[in-house]
Amino acid sequence: MEITLILRHSEREKLTSPEQAPRAGLTLKGKLKALRQGLYVSGHAGNLHSTYTSPVKRCIDTASLMHTSMLARGIRPQFYSSEMLGNGYIDESQFEKWRHFMIFNSEWSSYSRLFRLWEKRGWLKLTLQDYGEALLKEFLQECNVLAVTHDCNIGPLFEFLSKKYGFGVTSDMICLLYTSPSPRDRTRSRMPSSA
Repeated sequence: MEITLILRHSEREKLTSPEQAPRAGLTLKGKLKALRQGLYVSGHAGNLHSTYTSPVKRCIDTASLMHTSMLARGIRPQFYSSEMLGNGYIDESQFEKWRHFMIFNSEWSSYSRLFRLWEKRGWLKLTLQDYGEALLKEFLQECNVLAVTHDCNIGPLFEFLSKKYGFGVTSDMICLLYTSPSPRDRTRSRMPSSA
């Protein structure tokens, strides 16, 4: 089966300040979950050949633990880090403002609205359309790929794909989504209503 699998990092440590976000690792539960996910993926998608991850610690840790499980089953995908799966759409000079906003604002219903807000504030270097196109080109043209990223990347990607493809599955691509719970998911779902 040809597959592209996009996952949110496993359960992360609780944050008490925005400064902790880049260094936050995984909880014990998150580590065990990542190991189990690696076993599951290797049992169902044994032909994965590449893993891309955000350069943020919790994403690298999730992918590394999944790799450990895959190696136990003889699967050895190549491992790459990509800023596009990190915060590749945020203007570096505005990153601290964006990070503070993301940690302390949890109420939104649409990533396209969120991107428009960020664009108005001058925080973006890529529009939602450009970001979606870049991710599509870099990760989703190729099958048998695992990508580990953040909910604030998966949401925009799926909004982009829903507009571009209507969530239809093309003949050469199956895209699965798993997200572990995010602290921002407590009050409402942030997935597009068509998902």
